[in-house]
Formats: sequence, structure tokens, C-alpha cells
Amino acid sequence: MAVAADEWPSQPGLHTEKLDCEGLLGQRRKVQYYVPEGLSAAEPVPLVVALHGGISSPKNIRRRSMLNELADREKLVAAYPQGNGLFGLLLHWNAGFCCGKAVDKGIDDVAFVLEAIDRLAATVPVDTSRVYVLGFSNGAMLTYSIAAAHPDRIAGIAGVSGALGRVTPGGAIDWPIEPPPGGMPTIVIHGSADPRLPFDGDPEAGGGIGSVPVLESARFWARANGCATESEPPSGFDNVLRWAWQDCASGNPVTLYRLGGWGHRWSGRSPHTKADFTTVGSFETIEVIWEFFRAHGT
Repeated sequence: MAVAADEWPSQPGLHTEKLDCEGLLGQRRKVQYYVPEGLSAAEPVPLVVALHGGISSPKNIRRRSMLNELADREKLVAAYPQGNGLFGLLLHWNAGFCCGKAVDKGIDDVAFVLEAIDRLAATVPVDTSRVYVLGFSNGAMLTYSIAAAHPDRIAGIAGVSGALGRVTPGGAIDWPIEPPPGGMPTIVIHGSADPRLPFDGDPEAGGGIGSVPVLESARFWARANGCATESEPPSGFDNVLRWAWQDCASGNPVTLYRLGGWGHRWSGRSPHTKADFTTVGSFETIEVIWEFFRAHGT
């Protein structure tokens, strides 16, 4: 795929560049990426791609997640691709069953995100065996699609306040993706009081797309990973439940955190979250995700 863009700079700091993928509708968009101090071409580092939610932006997830601060401490590169919208507004991702104009137009957002990864890896010392993708809401939906379509390109995924597939009024689940061969290290984080995508599922939720129960979404990945056991170990956080799937034939575990009383929002200390995350034991989402990636996504 041809990319019409100047070579991206790799000096430390936050950069915003245009990525123009020829032949793909709606693919001339921006990608923000952050490079910490002290990187060396001789020592490639992990890349964490963060996908914003619907009607949101790269700036929003960057500020709420505090991924740049993690990048400084852990020496990794962070990337924030832009969804598809009108004049950079009302951005959505096409996750196959949702959302917005991205679905209506058939935008290939899986290809767009993978092209952004390739372009970044060509100019910044990224270890392509340690590329992780996380997403919030609509971004989590696309994260699942990327992992299912190209498990060889991704070392681990995290879905925050997202959904996987449709549920019909009769209660049947219509999975939009196929389980990836070899599975995928997966961590899922979701609030018990999410009104948009309820934890227990709702055929009428999610703007009419239907909301699959989050526990069933996690079990989808556990089956893909060939996990033999499901348990509920302590979460380590007040008012937070945890499910863990282990003894997986693929070697890839799955973890689910249910944040009690928490809504459709990111949990963390960033002032941009505008929520008191001490109600869920000071659950710092980006730290929990990175701990999982570092332990299992290699």
C-alpha cells in the first residue's frame, strides 16, 4: 500500500502527521504519536496503539489514559490514530457491526491502523514483536477486529468499555469476527453501571446495535485461546471483580475486570476523566493494562 507522506520525524516528543493511503476510501487522516527521550535504534522498544471511542479523538484518549506518561517511564512509543469523520469531527471506527459513517461507507479501519503501525515502525525503533493495541468503546470494538484479522501482527489487546458483536432481541449472539488461530492475550475492563453498553448485555443498548454481555465477550477470547479454567481471583482493588482464564493451550491468558458502579468512562488519575476513581479502588486503567501486556504479550 502506497503512503503519500513525508518521512515521519523520530525525535522525542508528540508529533501529528497525515497518513494518506492510496486506494482506500476515507484514509487520509492524522495519526498522533509520542516518542520518549533516550531511544536508540540498537534497542527497539514496544509500541502501544490507543484507539479512541466514537465521537471522540486521539487527543481525548491520550489525555485521559496518560499513556504518554507511561511511555516516558517504560520507554515505549505510543500512537493515536484518528477515526473517520467529517472535517476531523464525529469520528468513528468501522468495527464490522458499528459505528457511524465508518460502517456506512465500508471504511477499512483495520488496514488503516496496520498501515500506521508499519509507517511508524519504519522510522522509530519499534520492536514489531511487541505491538499492543488498546481501545475505548468503539475503539475497543476495532481492537478486537484487528486482533482477529491479524493475530500475527499484534502481541496483546485490551478492550475498555467496549462490546464484541450483536445480540438479537431473542438473545442469540452474532459474533462479527472469527476466533484468531493461536488466540490472543486479552484483557477486558468494563463498568458494572455502563449505560451505553451494559455489562450484562441489552439487545436495545449501544444505539441499536445490541450489547453482548461482557462476560460472554471475554469467554469468546478464552475459547479462542484454548483456556481450560475459569476462576474469580481477588482483583486487588476495592469494589472490583476479576475473572481469569488460564491453562490455555495457546499460552495466551484472558483477564476481565468489572468495575463496580462504574459507567462508560476511563478509570484513572488523569483530571480529564472527570470522575472519582477512588470508588473503584483507585483502579488506574493504563497501569493495569501495561502490567498485563508486559507479563503476557511477548
